[in-house]
Amino acid sequence: MGSGLETNGEKVPEPLAGFRYRGIRKVRVSPAMHCNVVIAAEDQHISISRYPLERLASISWSFS
Repeated sequence: MGSGLETNGEKVPEPLAGFRYRGIRKVRVSPAMHCNVVIAAEDQHISISRYPLERLASISWSFS
């Protein structure tokens, strides 16, 4: 028996385990959010580039 995607005629996505990520992600934000990120990064004495990484790293990821 096929997966739900196959039985609905949808393409099954390729597994992500073998995918090679570049590590670069650009995100557009509003000027107000940019300002908030700059202030938060300065408060923590880290760069504006490092701040989003620290925030993402602090999230508990669970995929089920």
